[in-house]
Amino acid sequence: MSDDVVTIAPAFAEIAGQLPPLSTPEDLGRVLHIPVNTLNDWRSRGRNLRFVKIGRMVYYRREDVLAYLQSQVFSSTAEARTAARTRRTADALAGDTTGPES
Repeated sequence: MSDDVVTIAPAFAEIAGQLPPLSTPEDLGRVLHIPVNTLNDWRSRGRNLRFVKIGRMVYYRREDVLAYLQSQVFSSTAEARTAARTRRTADALAGDTTGPES
């Protein structure tokens, strides 16, 4: 078990309060307004959110969700584009060329 402490940005405190320690894809999708199919796609491609698999069940840890949200905070659209470009380049180097075109 990790002793990592996750600092929650005030903007994400309400989301953190809505998430149990382990969330199902349906619960997470409802809280973040992300379709479950998108979460499934991300998971199958190894993108964005880390997950826990217990048997056939998939869960997302609250601290991983909050860390992902924090990683999506940008100062400008240009910064967001650069981050997306960097992710696409990393995916291409890893052999995944099926990423989003945005």
